[in-house]
Amino acid sequence: DLYGAVVWPDASADVYWAFPWRFWHFEKGGAPGTYDVALMSSRDGLHFDYVDDRRPFVRTGREGTAGSSRVRVLPSPIVVNDTMLIYLYLTNLAEMKGPSGGYNVTTDHRPMESALGVVRIRKDGFVCLASPTYGKEALVTTKALFASAGGDLWVNVDSLNGELRVELF
Repeated sequence: DLYGAVVWPDASADVYWAFPWRFWHFEKGGAPGTYDVALMSSRDGLHFDYVDDRRPFVRTGREGTAGSSRVRVLPSPIVVNDTMLIYLYLTNLAEMKGPSGGYNVTTDHRPMESALGVVRIRKDGFVCLASPTYGKEALVTTKALFASAGGDLWVNVDSLNGELRVELF
């Protein structure tokens, strides 16, 4: 279920970005439901499409962390030079179906804990390479990259159910 979204018009790219809060019902086995954040885009502000095949843009954190149950994007990302800062609200509060059929708020057996986080993205850095079939092997060959001796190569990868191998020449 979608329970709200931050929609941000990006005039410099002529696009609207939406960060919907998605509630996942985990009623089988009594596990509480959690929230993550997806990423959607639109050219007209009315019709939005998921980016990256509905995978989470920001997923919940590990058990025992402030963001183990609920993640939400706070309104209006802030642009500083060429970096977009997307602020997050994180908490271990979850929702569990109660005996009367409604939802009760619960935690992960620790006191309630909340935190703020930030996602830093290059302003025009919404680029994704994904396997055509999630979880299957894919090979990507890029154009030649040149770096000065001793330079760093940074790769942001979601390899929750897999791995990343990089070969440099």
